[in-house]
Amino acid sequence: MKIILTLSLLMLLSACTLDLQLISRNNKGNGTGIAHIIGKQVSISLNGKQYEGTAVYDGGQTINTTSSGTATAYSGSKSVNIYANSQSNTYVPGTGNGRFIATSGDDTLRCEFNYRAGSGVGYCLNNNGNEYDLIIHY
Repeated sequence: MKIILTLSLLMLLSACTLDLQLISRNNKGNGTGIAHIIGKQVSISLNGKQYEGTAVYDGGQTINTTSSGTATAYSGSKSVNIYANSQSNTYVPGTGNGRFIATSGDDTLRCEFNYRAGSGVGYCLNNNGNEYDLIIHY
C-alpha cells in the first residue's frame, strides 16, 4: 500500500513540473529549465549561468457547490416528504497568463507566458536586452 501511495505521489509531482526552452531571438545562446507548479519555483540554465526564481500562474480554481431540496407528496390524508442533497465541483479556468522572474548574480530574466493544457509560449528579456522565445511543455 505504501508503494502505491508513493508512486501516486511521484506521478502527481512529476505532472506538476514543466520543461522550459528559451530560444534566442538574436543568436545570444539558448537555454533550458524547469518550473514547479507546486512551490512556484523556476530554475533556468542559460549562457553558462544558473537562474533561480519564482513563477506565478493564473491557473484557475475549483468551485464547490452544495444544493439541497425538499418535496412533499400528498395522497388523501397521507403525505411523504422527500429530502435531497447534492455536491458538485466545477473547474473554472484561469486566464492562462503567467510570469516568472529569475536571477543569476546581477542579471535578471523576466518572462511572460500563456499556458494551457500542458503547453505554452512566451517571451523573456534579460538585463542586457537579450530577447528569448519561451516554450513550455510537460
